[in-house]
Amino acid sequence: PQKNQSNAWGTFEKDAFEYLYGEGDKLKDSLKAIELFKKAEKLGSRKASIELIKLKDGGSKKSNKSLKVLSALREEGEIEASYLLLKHYSYQEEIENCIKLSKEIISKGKLIDVPILEESVFELAKIAIYRCSEYGYDVEYIEQISRQESESIIRFLENFQDENIENSSDKIILAINLGTLSKFLEEHGSEYTHLF
Repeated sequence: PQKNQSNAWGTFEKDAFEYLYGEGDKLKDSLKAIELFKKAEKLGSRKASIELIKLKDGGSKKSNKSLKVLSALREEGEIEASYLLLKHYSYQEEIENCIKLSKEIISKGKLIDVPILEESVFELAKIAIYRCSEYGYDVEYIEQISRQESESIIRFLENFQDENIENSSDKIILAINLGTLSKFLEEHGSEYTHLF
């Protein structure tokens, strides 16, 4: 986009968010927000495309049209698109896609919002524990992963172990629902005390 187009979509985005949340002197108006996001999207705004999907195709399960747009945005490096795809595939219980997307998001670490990072770590740890019958969960009616796959995920999460956090110059804030991950903590908790 040319510079004047970039400024234009920035103005449309700003106004759209103000209408979406009722900020400043604007009344909350999701229809007006959608109209402005559409204008910003036509000028090339990726953020507007994501917001339109969130507004028009809310919930975890996404339409084929939204999936196509989100996949294209993911390929352009939009982490929020990866996150919305993760939510969709988690809802659909497509585990391989969930693992890939979670790892992709977590690998970006400092570049993303903490809640997105937290949910991605949670999703990955949940898969490692609850989808592996070796941890004692009944996985008869869900897609399972092998002990080897579970251990591979846990090795990936080792980047968040105490010794790796202490020796790293990269610091992140991470919070996980401990009740939900109690089995993970029983097995590996002593290695992750700085996170909890």
